[in-house]
Amino acid sequence: MQQLQTVDADTLLYELLEKPSFVVDGLIPTGLSLFCGSQKIGKSWLMLKLCLCVSQGIPLWDMPTQEGDVLYLCLEDTFCRIQGRLFRLTDEASGRLHFAVASCKLSDGLIVQLEDYLKAYPQSRLSVIDTLQKSVSFPKTTPMQAITGISLCWKRKPCVRYGKAVCHWQGHALSSLAL
Repeated sequence: MQQLQTVDADTLLYELLEKPSFVVDGLIPTGLSLFCGSQKIGKSWLMLKLCLCVSQGIPLWDMPTQEGDVLYLCLEDTFCRIQGRLFRLTDEASGRLHFAVASCKLSDGLIVQLEDYLKAYPQSRLSVIDTLQKSVSFPKTTPMQAITGISLCWKRKPCVRYGKAVCHWQGHALSSLAL
């Protein structure tokens, strides 16, 4: 068994520590997040609003955002449906918000696609994958294996994890993910 790694209070008090960065100050930290909930309660709408705010650098619910390029993988949508939603949310959108309605699966090249996107858009701040179920190979992969795989990929892929990009993975209902 591995020993606990401790630090005494005096050392901690005077050590210079890097503060966590946020996509939305105080709400969404940089890193891997899962956004889950019941079907048809507005998860995709909320993610679209978040993407719009980050791409324009405007606040989300009075909380500042860090402006940058945004990738939204709308894997259950069409461009026509996304356009309709955009018209309902805004009169003005940013050229920094990028949409895709298809991608590889996690096991078949999605990480490479994300890395390529980040190379093309190095000022990326947010990537949303809507939905987790569309990015993994079900039923071959169980939901817990998918979440574990995504987490492990994040740890092994520094350009995705630390390359100024944040990935906010959107899942579906907790019951369907068996969490």
